[in-house]
Amino acid sequence: MKPAKTLYPNQEEIHKRILSFIETQLVPEVSEAYLTGSVVRREFGRYVEEYHGHNGSDIDLVVMINKEYIPKAWKNLNTEKTWFDLYSGGKIEIEGIYHQLDLLVVKEGMESFAVQRMNDLGWIVEKVR
Repeated sequence: MKPAKTLYPNQEEIHKRILSFIETQLVPEVSEAYLTGSVVRREFGRYVEEYHGHNGSDIDLVVMINKEYIPKAWKNLNTEKTWFDLYSGGKIEIEGIYHQLDLLVVKEGMESFAVQRMNDLGWIVEKVR
């Protein structure tokens, strides 16, 4: 279970910073990108204790890109699900805590399924591209 989290008081400002950071990490070949998770829910913060090597919320971004265009800077985390592969897209520092950008790279041919799955799971998403 995740530890308790202390939310940052300036959620809107952090949201804007994260959107700017995301734009620096996305290559032109990304056809669609959806931000989800604690950033979108305005529940972004730091954990009271380390959790799986993280000290704060991660940034969840669902991206659609042809596999041959995935940047070398995106690190494959060797986590594969039915409709996506998980990559790390770097980190952003907020109030002394590094927050990882987790990229859920949708598998080719699974784009419509991915959008439906996010809806079925009740994910709140924000289309960023």
